[in-house]
Amino acid sequence: MSIDLQTALIVLAGMGFGIISGSEIAMLTVAASTKYKWRRAWAITLAGLVTMIPVGAAIYYFFTVLPQMLLGLAAGTIIFLIGAYFLFKGSTNSGEEHEEESRISAGMLGIYSGVVLEGMEILTVIVSLGAATGELAPGVLGLLIGWAIPLAAVRFLKPLIERIEEHFLKMAVGLIMMVIAGSLILLHLP
Repeated sequence: MSIDLQTALIVLAGMGFGIISGSEIAMLTVAASTKYKWRRAWAITLAGLVTMIPVGAAIYYFFTVLPQMLLGLAAGTIIFLIGAYFLFKGSTNSGEEHEEESRISAGMLGIYSGVVLEGMEILTVIVSLGAATGELAPGVLGLLIGWAIPLAAVRFLKPLIERIEEHFLKMAVGLIMMVIAGSLILLHLP
């Protein structure tokens, strides 16, 4: 396999993983938009993605120390619990919610944590791919492109998304996150 073909395959693999991960990050952004205004939802998502810079460096460092299975199980479990939370919130009467400052802060922290954890899961995969091939940069480039695709789709589908009732949207986000996280957990079990 030539270097150019190998690099192209690594970029494509990063894009594939990025699209999967980006779809979940996009779902978190949509979930945040049901509780907050879109501007705040995008700010939370951007903050989570920016956090990926030092987190990615830490994962690269710890990759040689901690097994990937442990990182994947932890991230998948937390994302599953966040999905279960949105499923529960969507199935309850949303008119009964009280907008207390502590609940708003806790909700924003939950969305932010979900973005960071989802990014951590996929960064772990990309780092392991980069470590195996000796080429980390093409995988990260593909990951960034992959993250951009579903996030751009949410941005352009915003008018359509806003027409969906809030509790249906929360239930859909919760179910999707639980299925993806459950699959990740099953993939990381010995």
